[in-house]
Amino acid sequence: MKRSLAVGIVLAAATSVLIAAAPRQAVPITDLGFHADIATINNRGDIAANTVVWTRGEIMNLGSLLPDGGFVAAFGINARRQIVGWADAGQGLRAFLWDDGVMTDLGTLGGDESTAFDINNRGQVAGLSRASDDQVHAFLWEKGVMHDLGPANFVTAINNRGQIVGTSQAPTGDLEACIWTNGGVIHLGTIPGGGVSVANDINERGQIVGQYGFGTGTRPFFWDGGPMIDLGTLPGGNFAIAYKMNNRGQVVGWGNNGGEAMHGILWQGGAAIDLGTLPGGAYSIATDINERGDIVGSADDPTTHESVAVRWRVR
Repeated sequence: MKRSLAVGIVLAAATSVLIAAAPRQAVPITDLGFHADIATINNRGDIAANTVVWTRGEIMNLGSLLPDGGFVAAFGINARRQIVGWADAGQGLRAFLWDDGVMTDLGTLGGDESTAFDINNRGQVAGLSRASDDQVHAFLWEKGVMHDLGPANFVTAINNRGQIVGTSQAPTGDLEACIWTNGGVIHLGTIPGGGVSVANDINERGQIVGQYGFGTGTRPFFWDGGPMIDLGTLPGGNFAIAYKMNNRGQVVGWGNNGGEAMHGILWQGGAAIDLGTLPGGAYSIATDINERGDIVGSADDPTTHESVAVRWRVR
């Protein structure tokens, strides 16, 4: 059976969350009151997650591509509150653009499936699509046209300069973090002995964060044009993912701290800060940060054990 384009990143978040005792959180955390797996935030504080967008306490449903509903997952939001993700289109998953209450199918590169992962403030969308030969390719969608960027394994983010990051096969045959820029692709390599590398985000300065390694040995990296730098884990931890970053160099993600449970992490000032959990909760993941230092993600509700959207504020 074909691997869904959405499976890799969703499973990276979902299967990394294991239950254990939770320490006291280091940064105040707020339950936003709605279900979330991956949450994303813009600089105005609008938050998109799963099937909804949250604006100043008001929650709006995004709708769907099908008249009778269907699966919807929001994954990126820009300053204009345009939202992208993927949704059930009846014949498979399709990348969508949501704008002012209207959800639009962005189509494919000739195959039957596509997914959108990010949108910049210019309205450019980055994602993955099956091509006519059934292979998975990266795409840049702009002004109604989906441009084929070539074979890829993951596409994760786009900045306002139109630079896209993700993972593709390097000339060596290894899967490496990469950047699509100026019509070409540049592979970033990995830390010596690190194996596979994945780029998760790029800021306006061209700095990139992601992870390298496998399984419980996965570790976070930061890249700024030279060799990758290992960001480190929480004390006692052996696993961490650097997921998003702002232009101030603050990085967020998640990892363990010696046990099995995942906790949201903020990397700043050379340190990995444990963002903790909801009171009485077991886990959290931090999945985006804006320029104001607002961090969003998800955590378990200690009463219902459901995954809910949460926000931390670092000033």
